[in-house]
Amino acid sequence: MEESEFLAQSGCPPGELENWLAAGWNQHNIRAIIAGSEVVGPQPHLLVRHQDNQATVRLFCPTRKLLRQNARRDASASLREYIAGRPWVESCDEIVSQIVAITAACAARQLPTGEIKLLWFALWIAIEELLQSRDGLYTEHMKRLHASVVTFCQAFQERGNPSPQSKYSEARVSARRSLNVKHNPVMDSYPALVEVVREVCSHELATYMEDDIHLDADHFLDMLHTLAHDGADPATVANPPARIRVALRREDRRRERLFRLRWQQPTPEQSAAAPAREQVESVAITNADWEIGRRRLALPPDQTQAIEEQLDGSDMPSNSGSNAADRKSVRRSLAADRPWGRKLRKQFAYLQEKPGP
Repeated sequence: MEESEFLAQSGCPPGELENWLAAGWNQHNIRAIIAGSEVVGPQPHLLVRHQDNQATVRLFCPTRKLLRQNARRDASASLREYIAGRPWVESCDEIVSQIVAITAACAARQLPTGEIKLLWFALWIAIEELLQSRDGLYTEHMKRLHASVVTFCQAFQERGNPSPQSKYSEARVSARRSLNVKHNPVMDSYPALVEVVREVCSHELATYMEDDIHLDADHFLDMLHTLAHDGADPATVANPPARIRVALRREDRRRERLFRLRWQQPTPEQSAAAPAREQVESVAITNADWEIGRRRLALPPDQTQAIEEQLDGSDMPSNSGSNAADRKSVRRSLAADRPWGRKLRKQFAYLQEKPGP
């Protein structure tokens, strides 16, 4: 766009254009971008200046600070329009109900601290717009709004309790958000914010593991899974760090036991009772060929069940309530003179050329 259009759109005074661009914008090298050695930022603006019958073209992108300011301004404008389009009392009641909900989630430790802060920041913008748009005294509603804010502040301060049980409870909710298991899905529709919260939670958990549990970094993922799936009441756990260390040692012993069982040599009795190698290979090849052929032919469920029963060596239907006549009809549809039977034999004709074990 022309610089004059840019000035009119941004509201910048004409004499302050260069200072304004230097303070809030990043200039890019157009040739470097075309060559691929430089990447353009978000919301690029291509400014054209005409002087002495020549055109000068420059490329600018807003800085992160300016992007945040623009995002907040746009959010405030949307909130202002939303509040103005309905009675002020209804908007106040809705915000109060949201504050009550986030206070309950904060007190019950259903959300990690980082997620609570993000939600409260969004609510605070709404509260500011609500107060600026007030067109009357609304004494009772203002008291309710003030009381809800005070209650939230008290609930949030209580989460800073330095007791081992409080730290354990905080670590557990952070682990659940880090692994995205058993967590409150209130922010799942904002993937970018969820990634920020998960990164913050992981950092807090690493600090908790080093300062309170005294474990090395190799146990970090095991500790996360232990915390996320622990269903004990944190208030009843006398020594949370010891509980985690014991659970991790138990998991290490279980892994060692499974490792020994998987790699120990079979006894002579087990070797004698095991099927022959050729038989195992034959069964595996048959099952693989059947899976491929079944997908290609798209057999109906009844025909598929009948063939798999024959492969398993079973003559009895898996469903005791099956009709014998229907079962016989299904078996008949697989004969060589029927369409499904011809398709099956055509699909597996190559097996007749293989020497079977």
